[in-house]
Order: sequence, then structure tokens, then C-alpha cells
Amino acid sequence: MNKQIQAPNGATLFNPSAPEFIADPYPFYRRLRETDPLHLTPLGFHVASRYADVAAILRDKRFGRDFIGGMTRRRGPQFRDEPVFRSMSHWMLNLDPPDHGRLRNLVVGAFTARRVDDMRPRI
Repeated sequence: MNKQIQAPNGATLFNPSAPEFIADPYPFYRRLRETDPLHLTPLGFHVASRYADVAAILRDKRFGRDFIGGMTRRRGPQFRDEPVFRSMSHWMLNLDPPDHGRLRNLVVGAFTARRVDDMRPRI
């Protein structure tokens, strides 16, 4: 894994809050796939940018969420003082079983193919 923070030409590889990323993220994703597909961000998060890598990670039981425990080990307990991390600690995708499954069962009916297709005009 390449731990570089910038592409060789000096462009930032991954900064999702940058105005140019928000305006058009696809060149950034392309650059990640081509130069650093398993990118380590300055905050210590990994960003997987290839479908095959993401699919393998999501299916691998070794990659449990334990979001609170992992963040506490990496950044110390004060990480909860940052609003973004406080919010992320409640996201369903960051929860481990059984909490993830319980919440998933509550929302699965809202995201059938037909319901999602019906939402397209608003999205």
C-alpha cells in the first residue's frame, strides 16, 4: 500500500471536503484507482477505490466494524469530541452484529428495487 498523501503531480489524492472534489469527484476516484487503490488518509482511514477490493473487504469477517474501539485505539478517547466522528459512531454501516442486522431489518423494506426506482426523480 502506498502511504502517499498527494499524487506525483502534487494534486491531493483524496479530500472529500475540497470544493473541486464536491464539484466533480470522478477524476479523484480515477486517480486513486490508478495510483493508490488502497489509500491511507492522513486521518488513518483507508479508502478502497476498486470494486473488487471493496467487495472483498465487505465479505471478509476479519474486517469487523468496531468503530468506537478502533477509533479510540487510533486517535484516543477525545476523537468523540469531533462532531463528524460523534455522528459516524451511530451510522448503521459502522455497527457490528447484532445491532447492524437489527437496524438493517427495520429499513430493508424501504429500499426495494421498486421503491428506489420510485425515488429517482427526487434524488
